[in-house]
Amino acid sequence: MALEIRKKAVKNFEHIYNNYKLTFSDLRIAFNGTTQNVLITRENGAFVIKREGFNVTEISVYDDTGAGTEETFVNVTVLANRLIELGYIAFYEDGDIVPSEFISSDASNALVIGTDGLLFVPPAGAATNGLPVGGTTGQILKKQSATDFDADWEDENLAPSTTPATNKITFGLAAINNTSGDITSVNEMIAAMNTVGFTITAGYLSVLEVQVYRNINGEKWRVFLRYLFKNNNITGTWGTGSTNGEININHLIELTWRPFIRVETDAEYNDLGDIGASTIEDYLNGLPTGTYTLNNLTKDYYFTCKINGQDQVYQVKNASLPLTISDDTVTGADFDLVASSDTPEAQEIPTENQIKAKIVEATVSGTYELDIDT
Repeated sequence: MALEIRKKAVKNFEHIYNNYKLTFSDLRIAFNGTTQNVLITRENGAFVIKREGFNVTEISVYDDTGAGTEETFVNVTVLANRLIELGYIAFYEDGDIVPSEFISSDASNALVIGTDGLLFVPPAGAATNGLPVGGTTGQILKKQSATDFDADWEDENLAPSTTPATNKITFGLAAINNTSGDITSVNEMIAAMNTVGFTITAGYLSVLEVQVYRNINGEKWRVFLRYLFKNNNITGTWGTGSTNGEININHLIELTWRPFIRVETDAEYNDLGDIGASTIEDYLNGLPTGTYTLNNLTKDYYFTCKINGQDQVYQVKNASLPLTISDDTVTGADFDLVASSDTPEAQEIPTENQIKAKIVEATVSGTYELDIDT
């Protein structure tokens, strides 16, 4: 039984099959280039007229707004182009007719789906291959919805939807303890970091902090160095015997935050680690009696720690010595805060030919002379 498709007016087509006249306003049409069959469905995918469709030789088209003569077709591509020319309802989208170039007159250029050679008519706003029109070189196609096939062209280098949190990884005194002389070599620093090891967590920007010794104008200084980790995109453990293996200096990008603490000839440094929100005196008073015995009056004692996520360096006041750290034996008055990552200040480093001096006097008058023997 043949199918007649008759154009009665603009956007008005009759489908005559088995003496029935059917008119639809929401049709979709698909063409099979292998079998030369045509399927007509509703927009919701339901088959209309005939479930198995029609062979192209079973379809006749009439333009009743013109001559109204019968037109037959040798293949589905020619049929598709003719229906587009007539403004067939299945090619309408938002009141506009899909341009005829969306169906190639050359069947070899039509889009084939799967292995059965199914050709389809792209919707309005799509190119011949079914992709959205437009786009520029380098853009990517981004799916816009999880429930349909809506997609748009967008730039490839899109900004992240959220700013990643920063995860600071501290190596404590590992590098300093690994130093063989007045200067911590790069190899000593990297070896210490690999020995301690660290873990990169997805979703975080990792900053590595390590303490090293430097010799500045003949004086020994302890320096805090911070690095961005180049391989932050590779999660898991790093270091000696780890999943991702050891790092080297090429994995690190040095940052500018660098507080300096001069190391006296006779000084002792103790790293308390992360003590949360506690004050240093409360934390030390909670330690067992005799954990730290500070009884050398000529030595400078320092405690390094992290409080509320900020690195702090405290020096024990010489007037508080001797001091044994135990329950309720220290107060905040026993310490000076000498460095903090909360409010880092730019520090001037003396060069080889400079002397930095500070004169403190309750009352200054008269003339002061500095006699410097160079």
